[in-house]
Amino acid sequence: LNMHHLELLVHFSFAIYVPELEEDHDATKLVLEAALNAEYLMLEVLALSARHLSTIRPDKPAWYLDLAFELQTKAIQLFNTNAAQDESVQKLLFSSILGRHILVDTLVSRDLEFDQFLDRFIQGMRVHRGTKAVTTAYGWEPLLNSKIGSLITKGIDPLGFHNPISLRPHFESLISQATGLDADGKLACDKALRMIEGALDDLESPERKTFGLRMIFVWPILLPEGFIRLLEHRAPEAIAILGRYAILLKAGRTLWQIKDAGEYLFNLVLVFLGHGWEMWL
Repeated sequence: LNMHHLELLVHFSFAIYVPELEEDHDATKLVLEAALNAEYLMLEVLALSARHLSTIRPDKPAWYLDLAFELQTKAIQLFNTNAAQDESVQKLLFSSILGRHILVDTLVSRDLEFDQFLDRFIQGMRVHRGTKAVTTAYGWEPLLNSKIGSLITKGIDPLGFHNPISLRPHFESLISQATGLDADGKLACDKALRMIEGALDDLESPERKTFGLRMIFVWPILLPEGFIRLLEHRAPEAIAILGRYAILLKAGRTLWQIKDAGEYLFNLVLVFLGHGWEMWL
């Protein structure tokens, strides 16, 4: 522990972790209290704080970026070796914060070819999906009754997205007529796309806008495994749906974790797919 770590601790807030929601001092306190009981969680809290400072301190962004990477690496190492006996609360928060941190690191890249970007994005998705694994293993009810129950209902609970809208006939037709997909692939694409389209609809409603923005972060958790495999195999239908996700990212351009990543990813997808996929996008 040193003065730099204390700076990161003082800087951390719930609004840095979940910027699509309003600042909540009680939520910040709950996260930090949980981190006091799990060193790997505290290290990741400090890592995300350093990652945020790298975006707002123009005098030494590289220094904070290196510090964030160092703390994140230590956090993952500790989690992999010492987390077995910890409560699900700490594991859930760690997976959620780490997932957002990795998403930031992935989306900020501007010098990668599409294949490199996609490989990094998939790696980040698999880490972030640890949130789903934790809740599956322990069940939601104990977590809802725990100290972080209010956080789950505020910002890190994917349960609110289990009933996405039906697809518009335009997209239903595109998926049903996709000759490159088998039945399972079509189901996976249908689910992945319905979540995005539901979020885009939510963004049009003042009462639901926050849910639309939250889908940016929970989409990787809720994706069916079959869809991720389609991305790994570069199935053009799945890549096109990733392009729709890029449109959702554009709506989050005011969030420090997203910025202009939507425009960047959309252009990568356009170049990769070439002509003939405009109807999907």
